[in-house]
Amino acid sequence: FFNKKNLILIENAVSPEFLSSTLPEKIKKWPNADRIALMIGRFSNEKNHLPVIHALKKLEESGFTKKWQFVLVGQGHLRDMIESVGVNCLSILPVTKNTLACYKHATLLILPSLFEGMPNVALEAQACGLPIAYSSGANQSGIMNHERGWELSNDFTASLKQILNADDAEIIRKGLL
Repeated sequence: FFNKKNLILIENAVSPEFLSSTLPEKIKKWPNADRIALMIGRFSNEKNHLPVIHALKKLEESGFTKKWQFVLVGQGHLRDMIESVGVNCLSILPVTKNTLACYKHATLLILPSLFEGMPNVALEAQACGLPIAYSSGANQSGIMNHERGWELSNDFTASLKQILNADDAEIIRKGLL
């Protein structure tokens, strides 16, 4: 028999370490660039990395990625396909338990998923003051908004072009609200 008195609601939360202003050491092989866009997640179809990688290839060929380095952290069956696109401004790093260092050394989180419930990467990134470029599918829970980032349209090339052209003040403002 179900009894409401025995029910405890545990909400999604992030560790207090993500709220710290301390800057951890960079992860091995972390690129040395002024602006770093980070994507963390399993390399699978639902995470939707491939369309972003193809958009980056187009933007790189047009010269729009000069100030940026993109870091993809994860593993999965699509890795070979991602690497085969041949994006020079992309670094692929293995899964790490030290996601805090990833967020703290990045400029932007890109979350292009087709569907997410309540993505921990979004909660952790926002706790670190990192703005997010997110798809509508990644924001099913509504935890991201235009004040803290940018909603990606279905045309990743156009959306990313706009974001990559954002000035430092706008990026900082969206990350620190």
